[in-house]
Amino acid sequence: MELALTKQFKGKAKAVALNKAALDLGRKFSKESFDRSRVPYRCQRMNATQGKIIIDGNSAAALGCLFAGVTVVPWYPITPSTSA
Repeated sequence: MELALTKQFKGKAKAVALNKAALDLGRKFSKESFDRSRVPYRCQRMNATQGKIIIDGNSAAALGCLFAGVTVVPWYPITPSTSA
């Protein structure tokens, strides 16, 4: 993630620092708040997309919810209402 941040915000040291701080806080909160052994879901790396993170917002939100242990998410569609 840190490599991705540095690449995404290349030349913008302040943006890298702010986003790295947010990432560190999220990691710390997750480690302190969630029991990973109770989450049966895992992501696997794909060689076809090596070096890239390819995901749409809906999938990213869903994965975040699953990893956090959320079991119900009420969701109202906002434009666009689909990922397509």
